Amino acid sequence: MGPSPESRLWTRALAAVLLTAALAQGANADVTAYAKSLQLTATGGPTRAEHQHDWRKLVAVVRAFDARSGKRLFERKSPALTTLWVTPDGEYVVGLSRIKFANPSQVVILRRDGTLVHEQAVRCDALRASGGFCSESKTNFIHWFDTAQPEIELATDGGRPMELSVKATRNPLCDPVREWLSEAEKQKCSRPPERVRLRLSVP
Repeated sequence: MGPSPESRLWTRALAAVLLTAALAQGANADVTAYAKSLQLTATGGPTRAEHQHDWRKLVAVVRAFDARSGKRLFERKSPALTTLWVTPDGEYVVGLSRIKFANPSQVVILRRDGTLVHEQAVRCDALRASGGFCSESKTNFIHWFDTAQPEIELATDGGRPMELSVKATRNPLCDPVREWLSEAEKQKCSRPPERVRLRLSVP
């Protein structure tokens, strides 16, 4: 005699709870440490930026050039980044990262002359506390923004950067929406992606 319908329903509900908890708490184990290399480029206004990292050697740099003349504006060490963006006026270079391993910062903002404006770590606990979705593996990655379409915005006040915002990552259980999600969770899936907003500590 097979399990009763009530037993099957309970088993499915338990599996849903465990999977949701695993995604929310970042229970994914990393088999090996992150050790890849990556090159990024971005252009905004008169500024072209480049980023390179080789995490086998734990080396990463950001460079900026005048887009017209090709003159190097600066080169400096940086966190290992996975997204690079330059403001439309070319005044600021913004780097984002989903890499955690040996990478203390996931956000860096630089002026066109290479001056550091802001740098910070991003962790899921703080993002969840503000109502956003976030997941992270044990050591390598934190999934906190939409890497395909980050929609980065840098708000300024009197020429001073005040807030960085990006499109938040989407809960993978919403693509497609799992039938066993609660009604409240299904409603969250139907809403447009939230935005992660980071207030900047600019002197």
